[in-house]
Amino acid sequence: MNDDNDEQQRKKSSTFKQAKNEENRQDAQNKTRWNTLFVRPNAVADIMSKNLNMNKLDLLTKSDRKSGNAAVRMALGEAQIVNEIKQFLLKNQVHLESFERGVDCPRSRTTILVKNLPSETQEQEIKTLFEKYGLINRVILPPYGLTAIVEMQESNEAKFAFKKLAYSNFNHYPLYLEWAPEDIFSGSSAKSSDKSIDVVDEKPEEIIIEDGSTIFVKNLNFDTTEEDFRQYFEDKIGPVHTATIATKKTAKGILSMGYGFIQFYKSKMAKEAIKKLQNSTLDGHPIEIKLSNRTTTSKTNQTAMVKSFSGKNRSGQKQTGSKICVKNIPFEATVEDVRKIFSSFGQIKSVRIPKKLAGSSQYRGFGFVDFVTKEDAKRAFDALSASTHLYGRPLVLEWAKNDTIMNIDNNNDDDDDDDNNYRDEGRQIGAKMARYFQQNSNG
Repeated sequence: MNDDNDEQQRKKSSTFKQAKNEENRQDAQNKTRWNTLFVRPNAVADIMSKNLNMNKLDLLTKSDRKSGNAAVRMALGEAQIVNEIKQFLLKNQVHLESFERGVDCPRSRTTILVKNLPSETQEQEIKTLFEKYGLINRVILPPYGLTAIVEMQESNEAKFAFKKLAYSNFNHYPLYLEWAPEDIFSGSSAKSSDKSIDVVDEKPEEIIIEDGSTIFVKNLNFDTTEEDFRQYFEDKIGPVHTATIATKKTAKGILSMGYGFIQFYKSKMAKEAIKKLQNSTLDGHPIEIKLSNRTTTSKTNQTAMVKSFSGKNRSGQKQTGSKICVKNIPFEATVEDVRKIFSSFGQIKSVRIPKKLAGSSQYRGFGFVDFVTKEDAKRAFDALSASTHLYGRPLVLEWAKNDTIMNIDNNNDDDDDDDNNYRDEGRQIGAKMARYFQQNSNG
């Protein structure tokens, strides 16, 4: 009798998974789901540990004054990887400006962006995956094999491949597919390269996050990281917009408070998570889930993130000086964290992160980084504005305006002295990464 019940449960589970996979494939053409240049934190850690010849555990856990903490190392590592990918794409006649149009730009009918690949994916693996659905013109696979561009000869074959492969499993990872911008290829290979691209002054398209898409999760293991937290829900439900674990500062460092928030793109995914994962076990703890009234990412911040992701932050603005406004700074980040990230690109004059109230220890989520030279500021801006995450949140960069700076109460500034020891130390942070940036920066 028990065997019959077990068999019925297996069939139900299998049917549910099949239905879920089909729903994911149907929803795969939603263009707002993934940042084109986003690199998974786990992939960043794998690549950095290999490039720096450093144990992955040490990379993610050890902190010291020379190399900074794990969050700083990960932010710099992500920026380095993204910039290497950009340089490779430019050399292969990929029109990077085509990604700066927002989510509703004209899309190709034959070229597909393939994302969320396991690190070190090989070109032949991608060819084998797609050629069963039709003839392939070319495959472009940037360094580290995390994202690929596949151009097929016929639009109907490309459409068939997209439908079959979207969200399918590839080496234990779900494939995230997106139709590439219409003029993705520059030069003679571009089908529509003569079309105007002067649209950077248009208002950016917003990622629409449905109301009721955020859940509150408690009884988390104190050792659960935000990366594990996000991955758990992405693996079982689908793409997550933001994952945040509440933390507090103690004498021993930053500690988890045992609860957090997951924000999906759709409200139905939040409801599904509550139904499917209530009392499920994450890192040995049965978690409790309920719908949250909290908006983890405001509409304004969503717009800012889209601008950052698409590149409009960088190319749509004119450099106004040597000072950068940094938005969406996590509340657990410190002035030292921000200083160490930016000082890899040149000598810093000051770092300011205003606090909420005079005498308060809580920061307001934005700050200013002022470089000694405009050249260093531009190098940092170009390298960090594409896709750089600190404590799981994407940093949003803008050139600072004088009137904005004047409105900040100087009494709220922190760590604004031009300390030579800090600057000397900062220039040592991620030395291998900094050398890469200075040798390969577009600026």
